[in-house]
Amino acid sequence: FGWGQPIDLAAVDAALAEDATISHVGLVHHETSTGMLNPLAELGEIVARHDRSLIVDAISTLGAEPLDVVADHVDWCVGTANKCLEGLPGTSFVCAPRSSLDGLSEVRPRTYYLDLRAHHVAQDRDRAPLFTPAVQALYALDVALDLTLEETVAVRSRRYRERADRVRAHLARHGFEPLVPDGHRASSVTVFRLPDGVEYQHLHDRLKADGFVIYGCPPRLGR
Repeated sequence: FGWGQPIDLAAVDAALAEDATISHVGLVHHETSTGMLNPLAELGEIVARHDRSLIVDAISTLGAEPLDVVADHVDWCVGTANKCLEGLPGTSFVCAPRSSLDGLSEVRPRTYYLDLRAHHVAQDRDRAPLFTPAVQALYALDVALDLTLEETVAVRSRRYRERADRVRAHLARHGFEPLVPDGHRASSVTVFRLPDGVEYQHLHDRLKADGFVIYGCPPRLGR
């Protein structure tokens, strides 16, 4: 599916029904380049019904959007300490059933460092990290998780969305057009097209001078 284009769930359903060789479906839960939130629960139901495996990139949704690896039929979930868990950069993780991790013994590693099977064995069996860890980032993640549990994902998501709604409403009044249609937008990122006569660099510099930081999207998305 193209940039900024909502997933056609019926097309996914048909593809899985027609092609038995498809073993896994990958989903980026939140596309940060567009601000689009993809329908995880609905897609998970389709993938589970076809008895396939679902891999979810939840880098920028964990902590901010509803996500239940059991209810949403997620087999592999990839996350990071920063973004909406509000920890420090430097730590990422993969959540999967132990049986799936053990099953990686039948898969030839493609890299030396990012070998999930080796990491799993080292941490789960040997009780030691495979490589020297970023200890300070792990301590920060521990604190960030405590704060997330204290606030709850529902409350944090509401906090993000209320602030996003204020920004979106203000920009709309000034002629900015949202890239993603309503109902498909994430809580944590909002992407707008620049109106005619507004140059990105000028807008960026003026906002930065006032303490606000924005960043541009890929050119393929248009102005």
